[in-house]
Amino acid sequence: MNKYKQITLSDRYTIYYERKQGKSCAEIAEIIGKHRSTVDRELKRNKCSSHGYYVVEKADAYSRTRRSRSRKNLHYSELRMTFCLFANY
Repeated sequence: MNKYKQITLSDRYTIYYERKQGKSCAEIAEIIGKHRSTVDRELKRNKCSSHGYYVVEKADAYSRTRRSRSRKNLHYSELRMTFCLFANY
């Protein structure tokens, strides 16, 4: 089974340039070694909200923002951490 890897900035540039050349999601996916639905999802999720086109820098920023807000990346505040420490006693 393949281990999941997130799309890199290099992948995003490849998606952008290949899409500009008129290639399909399946063709782009084959080039970068991802599933075609991954490429399709990347294009849908990360298009620029102001004009609706896929812009690499914006796509990367959107992705990083979502990643930082994920459940795995929630950080405890000092107060919450203190509460958790005392609750265990």
